[in-house]
Order: sequence, then C-alpha cells, then structure tokens
Amino acid sequence: MGRYTGSRTRCHCRKGKSGSRRRAHRAGRSELVSSEHHAGKGRPRKGAAPTMQWHIQATVSVKQPQVEQEARRKACFIVALGLIMVLCLLVYRLAEHRLRTRLAETEQTLPDQLNRPTARPTLRWVFQCFEGIELLHIRSASGTQSLVLRLQPMHRLVLALLGLPFEKIYKISS
Repeated sequence: MGRYTGSRTRCHCRKGKSGSRRRAHRAGRSELVSSEHHAGKGRPRKGAAPTMQWHIQATVSVKQPQVEQEARRKACFIVALGLIMVLCLLVYRLAEHRLRTRLAETEQTLPDQLNRPTARPTLRWVFQCFEGIELLHIRSASGTQSLVLRLQPMHRLVLALLGLPFEKIYKISS
C-alpha cells in the first residue's frame, strides 16, 4: 500500500461581495492512498494480478464564526421576503375589502366563475377577468397616444367601484 502526503489545496468557493474568496471551511492535510483489489466477487484465482485503486483521504475544518455569519445573513433575507409577502397580502386584502364594500353600498353584483351574480367576489377572480386587457402605445410625429384595449362593461364597473385613481390608471373618463 503506497502513500503520498500533499499540502493544503485550494478551495473553489463562490466569491463574496468584495471579490475575495470567503471560505467557511479549510482543507487540512490530504493523502493519496493506494490499495490492491481483485476484480470480481469471492476468492481470486491463482496467479490473478490485483489492480491498484487510489483514494484521497483529507481532513476539513469548519470556521464556525463564518458559518454562523452566513446563516444570519440568510435568515435576514428570509425575514425580509416574509415581510414583503405580508405587505402584498395586506394590499390584496384591502383591495378585496374595498370592492366588496362598494358592491354592498351600491347594491350591485359581479358575475362569478359560473356567471351567477355575487356581491362577494374574490380579488383573484377579478384579476383573472382583467387578464385580457392590453395597453397599446401609438407613436406619431404629433406625439404618443395610449389606448386600453378589450375593456368590457364589467371591467369599467369594477374600476368605478374601486375609485377614481383606478379609473385614471386605465384612462377612463367618468
């Protein structure tokens, strides 16, 4: 059995923000170890030559402060994503509440997925109804004109119920 002892090797970790390599571990001593093996199962035949197999044995040490720092950074990222998600859900719920309140105040309904009238539509359904609307920009020598295409009466009703700022976005004159 042969042995080769090498020195520390380079680690190819991803680069940090400053451009330098940030390693959370360090490669220690490494050895190249050879061993003889016979092909096949069971006892080898008489005169069968063994084959040499080589293995690398190495030690790796972990830099615990760097690992903890990386874990904290990732935890902050997860918390920030969670806060953004909560904010999006809040805006979504407020818009749904506003639409349902205005429908109740005006005693109007919107069609649901089965085309039955409902006074409590989900905002998800309303968003799906708005999917086919497109904005067309026409540029000419005199200027740019924007047109909203495929706006149906139901879309106009929803925008009127949500209020003037929403009607301005879709350029609807009341």
